[in-house]
Amino acid sequence: MKVRSLLIALAITFSGFVSAQSIAAIAKKGNKVGFIDKSGNWLIEAKFDIVQTFKGDYALAKVNGKWGTIDKKGTWVIPAKFERLSIPEDGYAMAMLDGLWVVINDRGETVYKNTEYKKIAKLGNGMLVGYMKKTSDYIDVSTGEKVATPIESKSLNQFSDGLARFKENKWGYIDKTGSYKIKSQFDDAKDFKDGKALVKSAGKWGQIDLNGAWIIPAEFDKIQGYRKGQAIAKQNGKTGIIDEKGNWVVKPQYEKLRLFNSGMAFATKGGVKGYVNKAGEFKPGPASAAAIYPFSDGYAMIKVADKIGYMNTKLEIVIEPKYTKALDWGGVFGRVMIGENWALVNEAGEEFEILNVQKFYKFHGDLMAFKSNNKYGYIDKTGKVIIRPIYTSVEDEYLYNVTSRGGLGIFNKSLYQAPNRDVNGFILSNRNGKYGAVDKTGKEVIPFQFDDIKAFYPF
Repeated sequence: MKVRSLLIALAITFSGFVSAQSIAAIAKKGNKVGFIDKSGNWLIEAKFDIVQTFKGDYALAKVNGKWGTIDKKGTWVIPAKFERLSIPEDGYAMAMLDGLWVVINDRGETVYKNTEYKKIAKLGNGMLVGYMKKTSDYIDVSTGEKVATPIESKSLNQFSDGLARFKENKWGYIDKTGSYKIKSQFDDAKDFKDGKALVKSAGKWGQIDLNGAWIIPAEFDKIQGYRKGQAIAKQNGKTGIIDEKGNWVVKPQYEKLRLFNSGMAFATKGGVKGYVNKAGEFKPGPASAAAIYPFSDGYAMIKVADKIGYMNTKLEIVIEPKYTKALDWGGVFGRVMIGENWALVNEAGEEFEILNVQKFYKFHGDLMAFKSNNKYGYIDKTGKVIIRPIYTSVEDEYLYNVTSRGGLGIFNKSLYQAPNRDVNGFILSNRNGKYGAVDKTGKEVIPFQFDDIKAFYPF
């Protein structure tokens, strides 16, 4: 088996993370912050004490200890007069004004001021819950009026999709008038999301729409949350997988079952661990296996005696079980322990080593972070080190955030801090205490004039 060391690339560069979206970063000049574009030009002048990233067309901003919201021109939409504030949803937001919680509209006007309740919370769809010591009320914030419920309740639930679940012996759903839209009839009920809610009737779970019509009949002992249109469900004590209409994708015949990964679902049947393929066929693990594990990116770990290797979706061993420790497959490599160091192994069985690697993360996009001698760096999918391990900390999820959003990134090289974000072919750096950016040839693309630059996000 061929063994080779990872090469240190001379150029520190990222490529392939190009976004057609407009992007902006929070930048600091002196004691004020604003937003810059990828050339370092001010999109919104640095005139705020604190700003947050935009949520839709608006962002929270703070000056002189007070919060408001701004638009993408930097104009105040909600004046900065609140001690606490959130971005309005459904036209309303909760805010703290002069030490009291209030509800405001999207222009910052107070539409409800609490003078009666011990606490107000759970604002949703323009409906608010006010709490007394032994009871609670709904308040329609558009009118400030209480909304009577079928019976008094100490605990009311937040509105979503225009309805709130309500219990009167049985669970039902009320609308914003306080009347039942879906009558009280369920043993248990969950909040609506995207027009659907899981409910329990006669001891079984199903799913209804906003009119109370069954989308999935109440036939299941349990339905777990959906992911990519499928959910784990249990019926008559056995587990399977259903689609969004409640049809069985994998029939209920397993004691334990996971959703599909790489076309294989990890399962236990009759005490035997194995995998279910998309055709619904159960394949037990190889007879030689002391233990098998779920698939990840096309491969699953297999333990033979006391050593670990990897097998493909045909359950063929492709990486010899010879490692004392291993992690699930990450992108194009398995992550294995060789001696006292972590290393990588590819599909051909080639091992890639860097001295004193303590940990490899998973690939996010085209990059994988690794830790060596308590410093962090990055490799690409060819196994080449493109960022040397010189940084003192890193959060691997940063790479996921930006490769999915097309973001830019920051390096503070003089302080040897972690790379916070990857970049579109150039590197944001710190030079003599000021932040800016150079491209892969060393050409300056953002002037080194900022006191700080946060990550770039869609703008």
